[in-house]
Amino acid sequence: MEELQTFLIKSIKMLIRKDQLLFVMAQTELVETENERKLHEVCINHRLALYLESNLEDIDKSDYSVDIEYNRNFDLVKRARRTPEEEEIIVRPDIIIHKRANNNLEIANYLVIEAKKGESSAEDKDKIERLLLDARFKFKYGLTISYLRNPDSIDCIIYYLENTQIQTRQFSVSKAVNN
Repeated sequence: MEELQTFLIKSIKMLIRKDQLLFVMAQTELVETENERKLHEVCINHRLALYLESNLEDIDKSDYSVDIEYNRNFDLVKRARRTPEEEEIIVRPDIIIHKRANNNLEIANYLVIEAKKGESSAEDKDKIERLLLDARFKFKYGLTISYLRNPDSIDCIIYYLENTQIQTRQFSVSKAVNN
């Protein structure tokens, strides 16, 4: 858990240091052909995914892939559920760290991330819980990230299973660039 948190903090600090302008753009309304729009979180997620990928060696996962908006489970649309009896929902995680198309590994799915500019939603948490609990996926960890909810930090919650119960650990990363 400490290794994962250190890896995440390092990657988020790289995002803050190298892509500070994205946060400014996300908070400032931009004018686009008379329509006011804000920067979408997918732009920020893409940059975070690059930094996560560049730091995979820190957690001994250099043979894993980092993907955004990954909606496949082999050749099928990705669907997840908490129990075999529960109805499946289609899921498309914002960012995942996994081994693509590999069903033979004990932990082929390492981390699923749901990121928002504002507050994480109940749907984000539900998606993470389903991917942790669904026996077909068995993600080891989940993470919600709120990029702009707090003006001074990026707020995160790690989700993990302990004795078949979902547990959480919260942490924040200061947005101060010289950090």
